Amino acid sequence: MKPKKDWPKTITVGSISLKVYRRKTLSGNVGFQLVYYDENGVRKFKSFSDETVALEQAKEMAKRILSHGVRVASVSKKQIAEFIVASDKLKLYGVSVEDMAFYLPRWLAEHKTLDNIEKALKLLANRETASRN
Repeated sequence: MKPKKDWPKTITVGSISLKVYRRKTLSGNVGFQLVYYDENGVRKFKSFSDETVALEQAKEMAKRILSHGVRVASVSKKQIAEFIVASDKLKLYGVSVEDMAFYLPRWLAEHKTLDNIEKALKLLANRETASRN
């Protein structure tokens, strides 16, 4: 039977798991490497000379990722479907969901109603098209 490997160590906080690897550095010393993915899905590495610090940093990083990811993880299938429908409808006017999220609260603050919103969407689409040309 193979002895259990001590490395890499996995640090788990909630649903987030990060690995810390034990590595031999170029100078021959022992180092520790935290591996994680940034918000764009790019694999990143952080190096530490101290095991305890590496493991503590992994735990803190997992907590940060978990706290930022809670909102994304809580999106329901219904909300995804609503987003797709809204996106498709707004495309007819050349307006993105992001643009609408920016402009709609301003519209409602000023007008207190959605009356004439279609006219506003057409104006916004014309403005966006003009700025691209």
